[in-house]
Amino acid sequence: MEAAFFVGEETLRKVRPTMSTGEAGMLEAFDAHRDLIHAAAARLYGRGRKGAYDLQPSDI
Repeated sequence: MEAAFFVGEETLRKVRPTMSTGEAGMLEAFDAHRDLIHAAAARLYGRGRKGAYDLQPSDI
């Protein structure tokens, strides 16, 4: 089974408020906080298995 996790700009800005705009800034923010995002995704996945998840700032 495969599950997709979406992490939007608002969520990334919560973990890195000084994130620069654009794809490079979002990728840097994601990479810098990968462990935090992974932990939040695992918690969300544990609440009920679905095919896709959208990580919200409140999930972090």
